[in-house]
Parts: sequence; structure tokens; C-alpha cells
Amino acid sequence: MTIVSQQRPSKREIDKRLKEAKTAILEGRVFFANYGKIYKEVIALRVEHPDAIWKLLVPLLEEIELDDYEGGRPPQESYEPSITDLELWAFAWDSCLLNKRMYLKI
Repeated sequence: MTIVSQQRPSKREIDKRLKEAKTAILEGRVFFANYGKIYKEVIALRVEHPDAIWKLLVPLLEEIELDDYEGGRPPQESYEPSITDLELWAFAWDSCLLNKRMYLKI
């Protein structure tokens, strides 16, 4: 008997993580793990205020397909103090909304 090992994350896990991220944003249960690291990126997106990025993230998350997962297998763990040991799920895709290549870890 051959046992086939499926690498994490599965497509089902990826889909679940994307849905959870959208829900967390809509419910206001989000924060920047390291504000200093994202500040320049937020400014480059021409968002009027860094907190306004949350409104932009929901439609961006809706653009992401399951095959856009670019993270580790299994997902790597964070070393940021505020989210230590939580998994980071990386996605890269060509955004129609912003007309540029995007990279996001959730």
C-alpha cells in the first residue's frame, strides 16, 4: 500500500484562510503586525490614510485565486513579536484593481 502525502496547505485550507481574512477585515478584527514594514507600501498605493488600507484589502482578497498561493509548504511561522508562531500565508497575483503585481501575507 502506498501512502500519498499531501503537502500543506491544501486548496481547501487556502480557500478557508482567504475567507477568514475577509471576515476578519469586515468585522474589524485586524491589525498590522509591524506597521513600520508596511508604511512605504501603503503610501505607494496612494491610500489617503494607512487605516484606509483595510477597505482596499477586501476587493484585493477577492481577486486572489487558490493557485496564487506562493508561501511555504507548510506555511512559515511568523517571527514578529505580536504574531509569534502564527502561520503566514503568502499570495502573489496580478491585480486588475490596481493594475500591478501584488504580494500579500495573511
